[in-house]
Amino acid sequence: MRICAARLIILFYLHVIVKNSYVIVILVVVVIIVVAAAALFLLQPAANQPKVPGKSTPELFVTIQDTDGASQTPSNAEGIITDSKGNVYASLLAERAVVIIDQTGAQRIFARVPGNGSLLGLAVDATDNIYVADANFGDPQRSCNCIRKITQEGNVTIFASGIPIPNGLVFDRDGNLLVASSGQGAIYKVDKDGRVSLFLDNDLIKSHNTQRPIGANGIAVTNDGTIYVTNTGDSSVIKIKDGNVSIFGSANDFPGADGLTLDSAGNLYIAQNSVNTISALTPQGAKVIVAQNGNSTGVNGELEAPASLAFYQDRLYVSNADFPGGTNSKTEAPYTISVLKIGIPGQ
Repeated sequence: MRICAARLIILFYLHVIVKNSYVIVILVVVVIIVVAAAALFLLQPAANQPKVPGKSTPELFVTIQDTDGASQTPSNAEGIITDSKGNVYASLLAERAVVIIDQTGAQRIFARVPGNGSLLGLAVDATDNIYVADANFGDPQRSCNCIRKITQEGNVTIFASGIPIPNGLVFDRDGNLLVASSGQGAIYKVDKDGRVSLFLDNDLIKSHNTQRPIGANGIAVTNDGTIYVTNTGDSSVIKIKDGNVSIFGSANDFPGADGLTLDSAGNLYIAQNSVNTISALTPQGAKVIVAQNGNSTGVNGELEAPASLAFYQDRLYVSNADFPGGTNSKTEAPYTISVLKIGIPGQ
């Protein structure tokens, strides 16, 4: 009788379990979903966690072809910019040409610029017109200290003039062109009609280094209107926000500070021409070394006095000015543009 009773009890519980098995299955599925969701949440970065660039190895994007047939004139690039189609433009410092390179690496002369000074920074407007800083470093017979505009048809005109050694260029949110004056250590604003006005003249963007009297140089603007500018002589990055001018990051921490650009996470990238380095500053001001190498010929895309920076998607293009001095020992062929795979899209 006891055995029969035990069997009856077992059969009763088996009946209950089978009858309610769908409930158990549902509970198991729910538990699995909850555990998987929790794991995904823990593995994914928080939505408000800032994206910080990691270390990247420079690769060769293109070796710049000679544009004037004069072997004694280096084909080194100073300014760099990208257009809406992903074309890369580079201003050749001494050959006075702007070249265009597509994403396959095919290159051609986009425009030959009249004069005989130095072509420096580049900017691009909403319709892909290109602007280049034409700098006069003291010889009145040389270039015009002006900004030249180049249409997509290759027509070159003077857009604005009267800026002492114009260098870095960038458009602000209102379509005005901001120009870093390396000679004066100031920032000028050029409106859509080419009218020039002094935007900022501040001691923090003037060089206090008699060995390197280049003040304001690279310049960048965030989506909220914050302006960053490098002070090359003082090895610093300066922030201009709501009329306040201050040092961003640490003072004197960026030897050879040159061109600037921004990514979509708000990180600021700095080309340091005297130490073959690309650094970044997070929005909070923390410094990150993105790329760095010693003296090199640059044949594999190594940095050689990196001067200017430009994003297309998540790739960062670097013009190698190949200046002698600092880490880079001498100006020599090949003259190159490097590319870094950052993994964060440009602004």
